[in-house]
Amino acid sequence: MALANLGLDIDGTILGHTTLSEVDGPSGRLSYCGYNLHDLATHARWEEVVYLLWYGELPTRAQLDDLLEQFAAERPLTEAEMHLLRTLPTGGHGMDALRTAVSALASLQPDDIMREENILEVGLRLTAKLPTMLSTLVRLRNGQEPVYPDPTLGHAANFLLTLHGTLPDDIAVQALDAYLVILAENGLNVSTFVACVVASTRNDLCSAITAALATLKGLFHGGANEHAMRTFLRIGTPENAAAFIEEMIERKERMMGIGHRVFEVEDRGCATCNDSRKL
Repeated sequence: MALANLGLDIDGTILGHTTLSEVDGPSGRLSYCGYNLHDLATHARWEEVVYLLWYGELPTRAQLDDLLEQFAAERPLTEAEMHLLRTLPTGGHGMDALRTAVSALASLQPDDIMREENILEVGLRLTAKLPTMLSTLVRLRNGQEPVYPDPTLGHAANFLLTLHGTLPDDIAVQALDAYLVILAENGLNVSTFVACVVASTRNDLCSAITAALATLKGLFHGGANEHAMRTFLRIGTPENAAAFIEEMIERKERMMGIGHRVFEVEDRGCATCNDSRKL
């Protein structure tokens, strides 16, 4: 019997309980630890939201400064990490390269990976390094040398700096920071579920994130954003949008979106992105 006929679909199945976020699909509301997403994306920086999700409360000024210092210390790539990225093929999908790089980082973890302080250390390291690794991979693929992070800049600004090689303007930083806040927590989506399954086997954090990245690449998950962007580029200008969409409908083409499928009305994340677009 084909797997499709076995009803192996977990859509709508309750798999766990979380206090990190509340996703109200019918009403289009999303909150992190009790805070409205739109308010966080508008008034809090990404690093504050990370602290909120890790510790359950927004940081004090001293706690935020300490987190910023830790990110700044972990953000640069070591010589071994840089060598690894230089050895990866420049062709193929970027997510494949990033997944491979994260998997290789497992060899640099503390020996006792299940101790709580080590898990937090590895999580902080991955959070800080992943944007630098991604921007470095892009630059190497384009025949450019990597750019060293600036310890005085935040997460969003450093990603734009290490990607483009120039200091970003405030509007670009604000828009990216808001987008990162929107993506920080969306309940038990499929990549989060996969990461939890891997972690439940008492596996290391790098392995869990590697599995999540492999899942995120999928066309019906994070890959939808990639295909939506390709559609935007094909449309070209706003004036072409209506006719282009009508033609897609006539050809019965699948249209990929950038919102969360659980929302039955407007995705508040998309609405916040639209606010950033108007800056």
